[in-house]
Amino acid sequence: MWSKQSKPNVIEELKTEAKEYYKWKNMTVRYIILWFLCLLLIIQLIWPYKKDKNTINQKNSDVTVDSWFQFLWETYHVHDFDPILWDRIWNEMQWINIETLYKQSQFFLPEIKEILAKNGIPSEFSHIPLLANMDLPYRNLPDSVWSYGGITISPDIDERFHTTKSTIVFSEYLNELYDEYEDWNLVMIAYFIWEDTLDDIISTQEVEYEDMYIPILFKSSYYKVLYISYLLDNIDKYIDTEKVQLYPKLSTKVIKVSEQKDLMKWCDKNWYQYKTIMELNPWILWNTLPKWKRELIVPK
Repeated sequence: MWSKQSKPNVIEELKTEAKEYYKWKNMTVRYIILWFLCLLLIIQLIWPYKKDKNTINQKNSDVTVDSWFQFLWETYHVHDFDPILWDRIWNEMQWINIETLYKQSQFFLPEIKEILAKNGIPSEFSHIPLLANMDLPYRNLPDSVWSYGGITISPDIDERFHTTKSTIVFSEYLNELYDEYEDWNLVMIAYFIWEDTLDDIISTQEVEYEDMYIPILFKSSYYKVLYISYLLDNIDKYIDTEKVQLYPKLSTKVIKVSEQKDLMKWCDKNWYQYKTIMELNPWILWNTLPKWKRELIVPK
Protein backbone atom coordinates (compact mmCIF):
# COMPACT_ATOMS: atom_id res chain seq x y z
CA MET A 1 0.00 0.00 0.00
CA TRP A 2 1.22 3.44 -0.94
CA SER A 3 1.31 6.13 1.63
CA LYS A 4 -0.41 9.42 0.87
CA GLN A 5 2.97 11.04 0.47
CA SER A 6 4.67 8.39 -1.72
CA LYS A 7 1.79 7.77 -4.13
CA PRO A 8 1.98 11.13 -5.98
CA ASN A 9 5.75 10.80 -6.27
CA VAL A 10 5.50 7.39 -7.96
CA ILE A 11 2.85 8.63 -10.35
CA GLU A 12 4.97 11.60 -11.29
CA GLU A 13 7.97 9.34 -11.91
CA LEU A 14 5.87 7.06 -14.12
CA LYS A 15 4.61 10.06 -16.07
CA THR A 16 8.15 11.31 -16.53
CA GLU A 17 9.36 7.89 -17.73
CA ALA A 18 6.42 7.62 -20.12
CA LYS A 19 7.17 11.06 -21.56
CA GLU A 20 10.83 10.14 -22.10
CA TYR A 21 9.88 6.83 -23.75
CA TYR A 22 7.38 8.38 -26.15
CA LYS A 23 9.77 11.25 -26.86
CA TRP A 24 12.51 8.76 -27.84
CA LYS A 25 10.04 6.66 -29.84
CA ASN A 26 8.74 9.69 -31.73
CA MET A 27 12.25 10.86 -32.54
CA THR A 28 13.19 7.39 -33.84
CA VAL A 29 10.12 7.26 -36.06
CA ARG A 30 10.84 10.75 -37.35
CA TYR A 31 14.44 9.82 -38.18
CA ILE A 32 13.30 6.70 -40.01
CA ILE A 33 10.76 8.70 -42.02
CA LEU A 34 13.35 11.39 -42.78
CA TRP A 35 15.92 8.85 -44.02
CA PHE A 36 13.26 7.12 -46.09
CA LEU A 37 12.28 10.41 -47.73
CA CYS A 38 15.93 11.23 -48.44
CA LEU A 39 16.45 7.81 -50.01
CA LEU A 40 13.30 8.25 -52.09
CA LEU A 41 14.52 11.65 -53.27
CA ILE A 42 17.93 10.24 -54.28
CA ILE A 43 16.31 7.40 -56.24
CA GLN A 44 13.95 9.87 -57.91
CA LEU A 45 16.89 12.02 -59.03
CA ILE A 46 19.23 9.22 -60.15
CA TRP A 47 16.86 6.68 -61.73
CA PRO A 48 15.72 8.68 -64.81
CA TYR A 49 19.35 9.65 -65.52
CA LYS A 50 20.51 6.05 -65.22
CA LYS A 51 17.65 4.79 -67.33
CA ASP A 52 18.27 7.32 -70.09
CA LYS A 53 21.96 6.47 -70.28
CA ASN A 54 21.79 2.71 -69.97
CA THR A 55 18.62 1.58 -71.72
CA ILE A 56 18.16 1.28 -75.47
CA ASN A 57 14.62 0.58 -76.63
CA GLN A 58 14.72 -1.72 -79.62
CA LYS A 59 11.86 -2.97 -81.81
CA ASN A 60 11.77 -6.38 -80.18
CA SER A 61 13.92 -6.11 -77.07
CA ASP A 62 15.41 -3.85 -74.42
CA VAL A 63 19.18 -3.59 -74.68
CA THR A 64 21.04 -2.51 -71.56
CA VAL A 65 24.59 -1.26 -71.88
CA ASP A 66 25.89 -2.02 -68.42
CA SER A 67 29.52 -3.08 -68.57
CA TRP A 68 32.98 -2.08 -69.70
CA PHE A 69 33.91 -2.92 -73.27
CA GLN A 70 36.79 -2.41 -75.67
CA PHE A 71 36.81 -0.85 -79.10
CA LEU A 72 40.01 -0.40 -81.12
CA TRP A 73 42.07 -1.05 -77.97
CA GLU A 74 40.32 1.73 -76.08
CA THR A 75 38.34 0.78 -72.95
CA TYR A 76 34.90 2.38 -72.63
CA HIS A 77 31.96 2.48 -70.29
CA VAL A 78 28.64 4.05 -71.17
CA HIS A 79 29.04 6.54 -68.30
CA ASP A 80 32.13 7.91 -70.03
CA PHE A 81 29.96 9.46 -72.71
CA ASP A 82 27.68 12.44 -72.85
CA PRO A 83 24.12 11.05 -72.40
CA ILE A 84 22.82 13.46 -75.04
CA LEU A 85 25.28 11.98 -77.54
CA TRP A 86 24.29 8.40 -76.69
CA ASP A 87 20.58 9.21 -76.88
CA ARG A 88 21.12 10.66 -80.31
CA ILE A 89 23.09 7.64 -81.53
CA TRP A 90 20.61 5.16 -80.10
CA ASN A 91 17.65 7.01 -81.58
CA GLU A 92 19.31 6.92 -85.00
CA MET A 93 19.96 3.18 -84.60
CA GLN A 94 16.36 2.17 -83.85
CA TRP A 95 16.16 0.37 -87.20
CA ILE A 96 18.46 -2.35 -85.88
CA ASN A 97 16.89 -5.70 -85.12
CA ILE A 98 19.45 -7.56 -83.03
CA GLU A 99 18.54 -10.99 -84.36
CA THR A 100 18.85 -9.80 -87.97
CA LEU A 101 22.13 -8.09 -87.13
CA TYR A 102 23.48 -11.35 -85.74
CA LYS A 103 22.32 -13.34 -88.79
CA GLN A 104 23.96 -10.84 -91.16
CA SER A 105 27.20 -10.96 -89.17
CA GLN A 106 27.30 -14.75 -89.37
CA PHE A 107 26.62 -14.76 -93.10
CA PHE A 108 28.79 -11.90 -94.38
CA LEU A 109 31.51 -11.15 -91.84
CA PRO A 110 33.66 -14.33 -91.81
CA GLU A 111 35.05 -13.59 -95.30
CA ILE A 112 35.39 -9.87 -94.58
CA LYS A 113 37.23 -10.48 -91.28
CA GLU A 114 39.56 -12.93 -92.97
CA ILE A 115 40.53 -10.37 -95.64
CA LEU A 116 40.98 -7.61 -93.06
CA ALA A 117 43.11 -9.85 -90.83
CA LYS A 118 45.40 -10.74 -93.74
CA ASN A 119 45.96 -7.03 -94.26
CA GLY A 120 46.50 -6.24 -90.56
CA ILE A 121 43.18 -4.40 -90.11
CA PRO A 122 41.39 -4.60 -86.71
CA SER A 123 38.22 -6.69 -86.78
CA GLU A 124 36.07 -3.73 -85.65
CA PHE A 125 36.28 -2.37 -89.21
CA SER A 126 34.34 -5.43 -90.42
CA HIS A 127 31.24 -3.98 -88.75
CA ILE A 128 31.19 -0.94 -91.04
CA PRO A 129 29.24 -2.76 -93.81
CA LEU A 130 26.51 -3.59 -91.30
CA LEU A 131 25.75 0.13 -91.02
CA ALA A 132 24.49 -0.04 -94.60
CA ASN A 133 22.72 -3.38 -94.09
CA MET A 134 25.39 -4.83 -96.42
CA ASP A 135 24.01 -2.68 -99.25
CA LEU A 136 27.00 -1.01 -100.93
CA PRO A 137 29.18 -1.88 -97.91
CA TYR A 138 31.93 0.75 -98.29
CA ARG A 139 30.00 3.70 -99.61
CA ASN A 140 32.32 6.24 -97.97
CA LEU A 141 35.31 5.30 -100.11
CA PRO A 142 36.22 8.11 -102.56
CA ASP A 143 35.71 7.41 -106.28
CA SER A 144 39.45 7.78 -106.87
CA VAL A 145 40.12 4.87 -104.52
CA TRP A 146 37.75 2.60 -106.45
CA SER A 147 39.31 3.39 -109.81
CA TYR A 148 42.85 3.09 -108.44
CA GLY A 149 41.94 -0.29 -106.93
CA GLY A 150 40.78 -1.64 -110.28
CA ILE A 151 37.08 -1.74 -109.40
CA THR A 152 34.83 -1.54 -112.46
CA ILE A 153 31.80 0.74 -112.22
CA SER A 154 29.63 0.81 -115.33
CA PRO A 155 25.95 0.60 -116.39
CA ASP A 156 26.33 -3.20 -116.61
CA ILE A 157 28.33 -4.04 -113.50
CA ASP A 158 29.29 -2.33 -110.27
CA GLU A 159 32.06 -4.18 -108.47
CA ARG A 160 31.63 -2.04 -105.37
CA PHE A 161 29.00 -4.68 -104.52
CA HIS A 162 31.58 -7.45 -104.97
CA THR A 163 32.34 -8.28 -101.33
CA THR A 164 35.76 -9.81 -101.89
CA LYS A 165 37.13 -7.21 -104.32
CA SER A 166 35.69 -4.21 -102.49
CA THR A 167 37.00 -5.43 -99.11
CA ILE A 168 40.51 -5.81 -100.53
CA VAL A 169 40.41 -2.21 -101.83
CA PHE A 170 38.94 -1.08 -98.50
CA SER A 171 41.83 -2.77 -96.63
CA GLU A 172 44.47 -1.13 -98.82
CA TYR A 173 42.90 2.29 -98.29
CA LEU A 174 42.77 1.82 -94.48
CA ASN A 175 46.45 0.87 -94.39
CA GLU A 176 47.29 4.06 -96.30
CA LEU A 177 45.34 6.05 -93.73
CA TYR A 178 47.12 4.28 -90.88
CA ASP A 179 50.50 5.15 -92.40
CA GLU A 180 49.40 8.78 -92.21
CA TYR A 181 47.64 8.94 -88.82
CA GLU A 182 49.19 5.99 -86.92
CA ASP A 183 46.00 5.55 -84.86
CA TRP A 184 43.15 3.21 -85.84
CA ASN A 185 40.57 5.46 -84.16
CA LEU A 186 41.63 8.33 -86.39
CA VAL A 187 41.63 5.98 -89.38
CA MET A 188 37.99 5.11 -88.82
CA ILE A 189 37.04 8.75 -88.36
CA ALA A 190 39.00 9.72 -91.48
CA TYR A 191 37.13 7.05 -93.45
CA PHE A 192 33.78 8.55 -92.48
CA ILE A 193 34.58 12.28 -92.73
CA TRP A 194 37.41 12.07 -95.30
CA GLU A 195 40.99 13.08 -94.80
CA ASP A 196 40.72 16.80 -95.55
CA THR A 197 38.18 17.40 -92.78
CA LEU A 198 40.20 15.44 -90.24
CA ASP A 199 43.43 17.17 -91.28
CA ASP A 200 41.78 20.55 -90.63
CA ILE A 201 40.72 19.42 -87.14
CA ILE A 202 44.19 18.08 -86.32
CA SER A 203 46.03 21.15 -87.60
CA THR A 204 43.72 23.49 -85.71
CA GLN A 205 43.82 21.77 -82.31
CA GLU A 206 47.36 20.29 -82.36
CA VAL A 207 46.64 17.72 -79.63
CA GLU A 208 46.71 13.93 -79.35
CA TYR A 209 43.61 11.93 -80.26
CA GLU A 210 42.58 11.48 -76.59
CA ASP A 211 42.30 15.27 -76.14
CA MET A 212 40.93 16.07 -79.58
CA TYR A 213 37.45 17.52 -79.92
CA ILE A 214 35.63 16.09 -82.92
CA PRO A 215 32.09 17.44 -83.48
CA ILE A 216 29.30 14.91 -82.99
CA LEU A 217 28.15 15.48 -86.55
CA PHE A 218 31.50 14.13 -87.78
CA LYS A 219 31.95 11.42 -85.17
CA SER A 220 28.43 9.94 -85.12
CA SER A 221 29.19 7.16 -87.61
CA TYR A 222 32.20 6.16 -85.52
CA TYR A 223 29.95 5.74 -82.49
CA LYS A 224 27.40 3.77 -84.52
CA VAL A 225 30.09 1.24 -85.42
CA LEU A 226 31.15 1.16 -81.77
CA TYR A 227 27.53 0.48 -80.81
CA ILE A 228 27.20 -2.38 -83.32
CA SER A 229 30.52 -3.81 -82.13
CA TYR A 230 29.29 -3.77 -78.55
CA LEU A 231 26.07 -5.58 -79.47
CA LEU A 232 27.89 -8.31 -81.40
CA ASP A 233 30.55 -8.76 -78.70
CA ASN A 234 27.79 -9.18 -76.09
CA ILE A 235 25.15 -10.84 -78.27
CA ASP A 236 24.40 -13.59 -75.72
CA LYS A 237 23.00 -10.97 -73.35
CA TYR A 238 20.18 -10.13 -75.75
CA ILE A 239 19.27 -13.20 -77.81
CA ASP A 240 19.60 -16.96 -77.58
CA THR A 241 21.94 -17.53 -80.52
CA GLU A 242 21.32 -21.29 -80.47
CA LYS A 243 17.67 -20.68 -81.36
CA VAL A 244 18.38 -18.24 -84.21
CA GLN A 245 17.81 -19.72 -87.66
CA LEU A 246 20.80 -18.49 -89.67
CA TYR A 247 20.72 -17.68 -93.36
CA PRO A 248 21.48 -20.78 -95.43
CA LYS A 249 24.85 -20.61 -97.12
CA LEU A 250 25.49 -22.44 -100.38
CA SER A 251 28.73 -24.19 -101.14
CA THR A 252 30.16 -22.11 -103.98
CA LYS A 253 33.07 -21.85 -106.37
CA VAL A 254 34.47 -19.13 -108.64
CA ILE A 255 34.55 -19.57 -112.42
CA LYS A 256 35.51 -17.22 -115.25
CA VAL A 257 32.91 -16.32 -117.82
CA SER A 258 33.38 -14.39 -121.07
CA GLU A 259 31.00 -11.80 -122.49
CA GLN A 260 27.33 -12.79 -122.21
CA LYS A 261 24.60 -10.82 -123.95
CA ASP A 262 21.87 -12.83 -122.24
CA LEU A 263 22.83 -14.15 -118.83
CA MET A 264 19.47 -15.85 -118.37
CA LYS A 265 20.03 -18.06 -121.40
CA TRP A 266 23.56 -18.80 -120.18
CA CYS A 267 22.13 -19.98 -116.84
CA ASP A 268 19.64 -22.29 -118.58
CA LYS A 269 22.37 -23.72 -120.76
CA ASN A 270 24.67 -24.41 -117.80
CA TRP A 271 21.98 -25.70 -115.41
CA TYR A 272 22.12 -22.74 -113.03
CA GLN A 273 19.14 -20.99 -111.53
CA TYR A 274 19.16 -17.38 -112.72
CA LYS A 275 17.89 -16.10 -109.34
CA THR A 276 20.72 -17.85 -107.49
CA ILE A 277 23.40 -16.46 -109.83
CA MET A 278 22.13 -12.90 -109.45
CA GLU A 279 21.94 -13.19 -105.65
CA LEU A 280 25.47 -14.60 -105.44
CA ASN A 281 26.78 -11.85 -107.73
CA PRO A 282 25.02 -8.60 -106.72
CA TRP A 283 27.59 -6.59 -108.68
CA ILE A 284 25.84 -7.68 -111.92
CA LEU A 285 23.29 -4.94 -112.58
CA TRP A 286 21.66 -6.24 -115.76
CA ASN A 287 21.12 -9.47 -117.63
CA THR A 288 24.47 -9.13 -119.38
CA LEU A 289 28.19 -9.48 -118.82
CA PRO A 290 30.46 -7.06 -120.75
CA LYS A 291 33.61 -8.00 -122.64
CA TRP A 292 36.57 -9.76 -121.08
CA LYS A 293 36.41 -12.68 -118.72
CA ARG A 294 34.70 -12.03 -115.42
CA GLU A 295 34.80 -13.98 -112.20
CA LEU A 296 31.40 -15.42 -111.38
CA ILE A 297 30.36 -17.08 -108.13
CA VAL A 298 28.28 -20.19 -108.81
CA PRO A 299 26.98 -23.11 -106.71
CA LYS A 300 29.21 -26.19 -106.57
